[in-house]
Amino acid sequence: MSLFQRIKPGSLPDEINPQNTIEVINEKVLQTSLLINGLLGTLFLVSGLLISINNGSLLIGISAIFVFAVSIILVFYRDLSRNIRSVGLLSMLYLAGVSGLLFFGATGIDIPFFIAIVVCAMFISTLRTSIYVGALSVFTHLILGIFISYLPESGSLLNTYLQTTGGAYWALTSFVMLIINALILLIIYRYKNDLTQQILEHSRKMDSVFVEKQLQKEKIVQQEELLDIKIKNMEFLSLMVREFNQISTLANLYDFSVDKLQKALNLYHIGIFILSSNQRKISLVAASGESRDEMLRQYQDMNLHEVGVLEETFHHQETRIAINRGGQSINFLLPESLSEIAIPLRSRNQIIGILSIHQNDLDAFTQDNIIQFQIIAEQLSSSIEKLQFFEENQQNIFEIEKGYREFTERSWREYMVAARKSHSIRFVGGSFTEAESGLDDEVLAIQTTGLPVFIRETQQGDKNQNNAKLLIPIKIRNAVLGAMKVDFNSSQISGNVQQLIENISERLSISIENARLLEEVQMRSARDHLITTVSSKVRASTDIDGILRSTAEEIGNAFGLSKVIVQLTKNSEINTEN
Repeated sequence: MSLFQRIKPGSLPDEINPQNTIEVINEKVLQTSLLINGLLGTLFLVSGLLISINNGSLLIGISAIFVFAVSIILVFYRDLSRNIRSVGLLSMLYLAGVSGLLFFGATGIDIPFFIAIVVCAMFISTLRTSIYVGALSVFTHLILGIFISYLPESGSLLNTYLQTTGGAYWALTSFVMLIINALILLIIYRYKNDLTQQILEHSRKMDSVFVEKQLQKEKIVQQEELLDIKIKNMEFLSLMVREFNQISTLANLYDFSVDKLQKALNLYHIGIFILSSNQRKISLVAASGESRDEMLRQYQDMNLHEVGVLEETFHHQETRIAINRGGQSINFLLPESLSEIAIPLRSRNQIIGILSIHQNDLDAFTQDNIIQFQIIAEQLSSSIEKLQFFEENQQNIFEIEKGYREFTERSWREYMVAARKSHSIRFVGGSFTEAESGLDDEVLAIQTTGLPVFIRETQQGDKNQNNAKLLIPIKIRNAVLGAMKVDFNSSQISGNVQQLIENISERLSISIENARLLEEVQMRSARDHLITTVSSKVRASTDIDGILRSTAEEIGNAFGLSKVIVQLTKNSEINTEN
């Protein structure tokens, strides 16, 4: 800080609070008074030195130098406390008044200094201090004046320039000084009091504005924090929705939901209850925490009236909160639970379950938390509905495929029985031969598992010669009808070769199924033709014996039979019912 800035009244020492307007004004008045006192000290130095030189009075010169040095120190050394500087200023003015009285007698030089003490004291100190200082100045003027009046006429103390007067003069001037001091005290006190009230009122207004601004800033900060929380909640909900959509089974969805939500939201306990199809029973399908296994065991197929707040949620079709103000746990399996919120899980405007959340805090569920939990429940309900629909479709598809498989197996079994032969072909050395009857163990294993099998075996007599076998199932609608066994001269086969043989097996399955269906169609056509032929010839006969004869003949010719009997019973053998 430069010298000029250091002595400026506007530059405040560290001990002054810039927010306290009264302290700032008092400091400015004090520094301004010290600056004026410094100027007066400079004038006093010049005049004192001149008088000292003319009269040869060393004491006056030393006094002038002392007063000047002290006034300059008070101006520049602002690190001193405010009280010390104030006392220094008042002391300097008091010494100036005393010096003027002693050196100049009844000229009245001392009176402005004594009055200035009162004025400065009123601005830089309290009213009591100002009264004490004013009384001291009047008392000093009176006592020293009377003392000077009794000195010899040849000259007063320290060669006073003017002849002093009697005690009446000093009493009169002291009384006048007392009146002036009283008026100054009254005027300045009222002015200072009004100014202080205005400053305090202004400070109160400024404080009110400051507090209001602080409140606005705090509200803005709170709104920003709430906005950040909402953004994070939206990001969390968006992440949960994406992760929900990636889960393919209800069991995984339930377990993932409770684990993820408990860790992400710092929940004490979370459970998912699902209602039965008739909505009379409710079961816990997923839970978090140490008591999950016990809760999953106990909360199965329970009546709604046995589960407290869950029943209220179901009957009122809305979110319900249970709080135990007595400090007791809401659930004996959850000893630290003091509050519970139950949120309905809806599908197609019907409650399918309830999301139960426990916390170990009485005031854990705020409005924002409730909204967040309800959004999570809606997303969870949507995912449950999708997976339920998906699993129902999967079950329907499974039943349809199972029916097709059973129908295919039955059809092929009937076909093989009707064919009375084993369809088994072996291709060895460039020629075809019929395979041996019966199935070996390898083919039986294929029929059981329905999966390809790769076998590596060592030829007898040559341990270095390894051959590989590949068994591929022949499947139609997942029904295993047989197998393809391919022997390789090498011990390894590539994946492309295996894939090629599997594709051939699929095409083979389709071809033999089409061939069987074609044979069935042809057999049905031949059967229908036979029935039509026999029926037409039978209808050509007009008597009963002719009809019986034609029927027996056509059946025997059609099936190559050697003997056919068609006989009607006698009338006495006919069973009748009354």
